[in-house]
Amino acid sequence: MLGLALVILCFRVGQSAEVHAMNIAVLVFGASSGWLAGILLSPYDPKEASNFPRYAAAVSAFASGYLVSKVDRVLEEVLKPEFLFSPVPGFRLLAGLSGFAITLIVTYVYRAYGR
Repeated sequence: MLGLALVILCFRVGQSAEVHAMNIAVLVFGASSGWLAGILLSPYDPKEASNFPRYAAAVSAFASGYLVSKVDRVLEEVLKPEFLFSPVPGFRLLAGLSGFAITLIVTYVYRAYGR
């Protein structure tokens, strides 16, 4: 229900088709990132769990080098009140984070307890 509400809101925020498409893209990116994080947090078996540290090492090598150098500037821009509290960017930030959290929780619960 929460995901459906977010999809509906994607078409309520903004006026043009391009804005709606970007809203959906942000929501899909947040949801797919949450899905990946949920999978990484809840391996099915020891074999799958033994593969995850290699994936984490590759991601952390990328994140520690390139992303850390860029994240400060991005956070400065995103957290400016005139950007954050305007309707479309504020919605996109919250929709992306909400999609991430919802999908992470659903994936984790399904993988950890649904077997």
